[in-house]
Amino acid sequence: MKIKINKAIPGIPMVYKRSFTFSTRSYGSHCAEVILTKDGEYSMNIDGHAYSPHEAAAKRSSQYKSAVMAVSIEMQQAMEAYNDAFINLAIQTVSPSNRLILENQLNQLVLNKYIRQKCMLPKPSKSDVESDLREEADAKFFSVWKGKSSQKKQFISENIETEYHKRLSNWEELKRYHEAIQDYFEAQTNKQYQKEYNKNKKAIEDDLYGDTAFVIERFKELPNKLKLPFDITLECGYDKKSGVIDAVASLPSLLYIPDKKAVSFATGKIGVKDKLKREVDEDTVKTMLGLSYYLAGYLFSLSFNVNIVRLSVMAGYSAYYWIEFNRKSFTSLRFSCLNPIQDFFRHPNVIDYKKTSIALIEDSIFRRRIRDAIKVADALAGNGKLVALSIKEAESICKNVAGTDDLKQALKEAKSNMSTIVLANKKYQNILNEIEDGGQNME
Repeated sequence: MKIKINKAIPGIPMVYKRSFTFSTRSYGSHCAEVILTKDGEYSMNIDGHAYSPHEAAAKRSSQYKSAVMAVSIEMQQAMEAYNDAFINLAIQTVSPSNRLILENQLNQLVLNKYIRQKCMLPKPSKSDVESDLREEADAKFFSVWKGKSSQKKQFISENIETEYHKRLSNWEELKRYHEAIQDYFEAQTNKQYQKEYNKNKKAIEDDLYGDTAFVIERFKELPNKLKLPFDITLECGYDKKSGVIDAVASLPSLLYIPDKKAVSFATGKIGVKDKLKREVDEDTVKTMLGLSYYLAGYLFSLSFNVNIVRLSVMAGYSAYYWIEFNRKSFTSLRFSCLNPIQDFFRHPNVIDYKKTSIALIEDSIFRRRIRDAIKVADALAGNGKLVALSIKEAESICKNVAGTDDLKQALKEAKSNMSTIVLANKKYQNILNEIEDGGQNME
């Protein structure tokens, strides 16, 4: 499976403009326009001209400062939003839904059934027929002088059976017609209900159990969902049996990270300055590591059967890093306040990270180190008494706590294997928490 994800976040507008009118005593009303470029250059047109003898009057106008502040705020917000689109990718991660919710939906799924309508026409009775015949007889044998009761009785007696059976036959025919209509409606409606039930059931089961065709189709939809500030190519392999996705994100050979920032001045204007190299490096790392969380969130969302996401981030034939996320730990992360650099080293990974930058790794070395990292991940998953610590965390424990020979040995082995995580006894996680809490209390 391979898709191209095109840049979906626009860059910073070249200019922002704000118009206002002002008046001069001798020359009447004029139209001015304040212009601010993305490089922080301010200019003003008056009556459509770049140069005007009325510039001083325009700047004295009460609306001039408002126009300057408006374009300054718009440009600063645009620059900050564009910068955030890079460095806050991790915060924008989509958290996969709860599996239990979907299982409950499946268990509560109900197949609707058509409710037949009863025939509302009452069944005729002999008493009704007799009553109607009596009214007919009264009209037929009406006489002012004679009651003619015997003739009326005879008329009713001669016609009641015939009329009753005629009405009963008509009623039964209408009832059969009604039932036939209900049979048709019931068959058609239940057929549609069954179709909707099967569709809903299949959608939930596909999501739960991760049929390969279903995952592929969902993967193809990702270009319409991912909003990235740069182009990438994403390639995935999916193993339904193990629930593992192996993904490779290929970045452009030249990945542009915003290298300028806006600084506010008391005058209401802004200045656009170059970021320090340290700032650019830090933002580059946040962007690249944040990308792993951002992509993993969508890859876990392909199906609940996806239990592990392994992601390599490449540039040409070299690699930046590899990381493995498992669903349980990933869904427990709080992305709204996630620090992608600190958290990265709590997961099995391959990376050459020094100070504030990521060094490229040769592909052949990268593949070998991934195999070793997967062995560490498998060991971690198969032993509930083990936890993963970063090199820095393990060094902190060894420095502050006595009797950590086993951790020192694990730290030594991790460094010799060029691993960035240390497998340690679970007790060291509690010790680490105490060290961190103690440091915070001292602050």
